[in-house]
Amino acid sequence: MDLFKVIMVFLTAMAFRGYAQSAGGYKITPWRLLEFSGNVGVQGMLSSVKYQNDTTLLNQLDRSHFTGIAKFNSKSYVMHPNLLVLDINASYNPVFSNFAALGLPDFATEIIQKQLFLSSEILKEQPLSFRTRINLSESTVNVDNIESYDRINKNYGASALYRNRVLGAVMLNYDARKSFLKNSSIGRRLDQSGDILQLNVSKGINSRFYTNLHAVHRTDNTDAAALNKVSSTTDRVSLNTNYKFSKGYKNRFNSNIDYFKRSRYASSERLSFLNRLDLKLSDRMRWSNTANYGINGFKNGNIKTLTFNSFFTHTLYQSLTSTANVGYTNTKSNFIKQTNYNFAIGNRYTKNIPFNGKLRIHHTYSKRINNTNGLSTIFEENNKEYRLSDNDVVLLGHSNIARNTIVVRNDTGTLIYEENIDYVLYEIGNFIEIQRLPGGLIENNTTVLISYTANQNGDYTINSNTNSFTAGVTLFKDIIHFNYFFNNQTFKNTSLIIYESENYYKSMGYEGSITYDFFQGSLRYQKYISDLVPYSLLSYNINLRGNLRQNIIYNLNYNGNGYSLIQEAGRNEHRERLTGMLAYAFNTKHKINFTIAYNKRKVNETKRKWLSGQVSYRARIGQLSFMTNVNFFNSHTAFYKANFIGGQISIFRNF
Repeated sequence: MDLFKVIMVFLTAMAFRGYAQSAGGYKITPWRLLEFSGNVGVQGMLSSVKYQNDTTLLNQLDRSHFTGIAKFNSKSYVMHPNLLVLDINASYNPVFSNFAALGLPDFATEIIQKQLFLSSEILKEQPLSFRTRINLSESTVNVDNIESYDRINKNYGASALYRNRVLGAVMLNYDARKSFLKNSSIGRRLDQSGDILQLNVSKGINSRFYTNLHAVHRTDNTDAAALNKVSSTTDRVSLNTNYKFSKGYKNRFNSNIDYFKRSRYASSERLSFLNRLDLKLSDRMRWSNTANYGINGFKNGNIKTLTFNSFFTHTLYQSLTSTANVGYTNTKSNFIKQTNYNFAIGNRYTKNIPFNGKLRIHHTYSKRINNTNGLSTIFEENNKEYRLSDNDVVLLGHSNIARNTIVVRNDTGTLIYEENIDYVLYEIGNFIEIQRLPGGLIENNTTVLISYTANQNGDYTINSNTNSFTAGVTLFKDIIHFNYFFNNQTFKNTSLIIYESENYYKSMGYEGSITYDFFQGSLRYQKYISDLVPYSLLSYNINLRGNLRQNIIYNLNYNGNGYSLIQEAGRNEHRERLTGMLAYAFNTKHKINFTIAYNKRKVNETKRKWLSGQVSYRARIGQLSFMTNVNFFNSHTAFYKANFIGGQISIFRNF
């Protein structure tokens, strides 16, 4: 009996055992289809854009784009779902496009994309179960029979899960990948391959103790015809332990040990220990402590960092909350030694007042002491968090930043934003400010990650004191809001500040809003008095939204703000944005939608205006879906104009 027959006999026996334990209403059969679905359809797009100055057409671009889509999904089982479940997903996607521009030859592009994904689940009800997966994709690009690109991806994987009362859940995953990109027109080929092996062990005891071990080994290989082969390996092991001392007070201790190593041109490794202790001393008092020790090892040296933070909270009569925080950080390397101390105390008072209102008062005092000794060198800031909003202009935390090295990403680091589209930068002496642009991809009041390179001064001392005060009133169950805020930062015994921003400032202002039924309006004013970047900012917003007769939805929003740098020959900026939306539903399956947006921006004497809009119609008849829209865009400055008009249509049939 060969190995294949032995395996099939074993799997069949285990399936019968699982079936006896939990039949689930399924009958034993050689093969049975459980689900089958998919869709087929076509999409088409036409567009034209013109660029011109006051007298001359500079360029005109015309595009057409047609796409076909066919997707199929199925789920079935062999013998019994406890034995073998199969999932098959396939898609076919042809794309045809044409491009025409003034002064350039017209060309057409043909793209054919195919994908097949197979997965299986074996013995899912048994202590030992398995999963397999195969993902194959192929795409071909042909540009007027002049250039041709072929890309093939092959990914294979398998996993095993073992459940045991002693060990807990043990999962082993292995994935291998291969791909190549071939340019037939010039005869070049790029091959990439790699694999990843992962082990995950998790165990819990009595809902109080939980531990998780995760280990990863990964290899990556790249081979190009004109380059040497490049290989890299990555290893990571992390152990996380969480223990709750008691059920009632939720006191717990969490420990994490993480080791990371990567080898490529030069190897790098990192080891960190993070411990956190949370104690609920009583119903009114909480105490939290964190300690982190890390070592970043490199070929020519290492960086050792020790961090400790202690945070205490006390609540009195549910109206007065007091906090205290102490932090310490020590960093050592071959070229720098840095010590940071942070102290902060705060009080938050909340009181019910007449007219269904609340009074909120908050004050925080913080002190920071930083001592740095080292060599003057280039400093790299990696993914430092900044919060951007329409109400603030944010100063980057270092001087002498190389502007061309600034990279702004979203909070996960997976998306890079574009300057003058998503955000704008202002150079103020040796410093740089950043501000989000409405209409870009950065949402209002969100966190971004900013990386850059700056010149670092070797020796410096920072001793700063900061006071923050906020007082606010809400009335009529949050219909009316009013807040006053004041912030002040001073320095004491500070020396040789080049690396960090020595920013003496006072910031004060107010904000108010009214929200009632379909109306919402707000106003904010801030004055920032500083020796470095003094400015004033006024922003205002009006929003109307609601429903009419249950089948009409409307939304009208107006937002404006004015920014002025308070210094001789400073910068003044004013922005306005008006957006509107009107949707009418004939019934649950037919809907028409109108949107329009007007933007205006003026920086000193430079003006820019742009207007955009869309009309769309959606319908659904049985399993048939239909969508069409028309888009337009107009933008002009003192030097040029841009006009765009385009539309698309799509028809899909689901089954």
